[in-house]
Amino acid sequence: QAGGREEDPAWSPDGQTLAFVSSGGATTQIWVLRLDGGEPVALTDLPGGVTGPPVWSPDGRRVAFTARVPSAPVVAGAPRVIRRLRYLHNGDGYIGDTFWHVFWTPIQLPSARPVQLTSGDWHHFSPAWSPDARRLACISTRRPDWDTEWVWDVYVLDADASIEGPRCLTDSSGT
Repeated sequence: QAGGREEDPAWSPDGQTLAFVSSGGATTQIWVLRLDGGEPVALTDLPGGVTGPPVWSPDGRRVAFTARVPSAPVVAGAPRVIRRLRYLHNGDGYIGDTFWHVFWTPIQLPSARPVQLTSGDWHHFSPAWSPDARRLACISTRRPDWDTEWVWDVYVLDADASIEGPRCLTDSSGT
């Protein structure tokens, strides 16, 4: 149940439900609370927890967010080999074996497993829905030198992950 540190509240488009991030359980997850009564209900249950705030689709049927995904299977107690400059994150500690990726999940409970729209050894942040809820935009460091240059570009993703991978809209050259 929610009850840890709650943050990043977001209203549903119809104003009847509040989605928020809670660290009340073993990992940080997205919870929803109907304003007509009842208790908060966990919308996600991802092993690595969520890293970004809930972003409602314009039709109110889905919530996008970011979550940490391991780049390879993690073996408990195994030594860590650090090959990138950015391997720590304030408040999170060691993050060298995980990357932030964009997901969405249906709002109807019990929900299906969240749909992962991005992958690879890059970070993705700040998802935003298109007005027709068919696409999302995000920013990413999808380049070989992402950890030293920290250059961000804007990408468009199809909400139906089976259609097309991320499409870059910008060609940034500075941080």
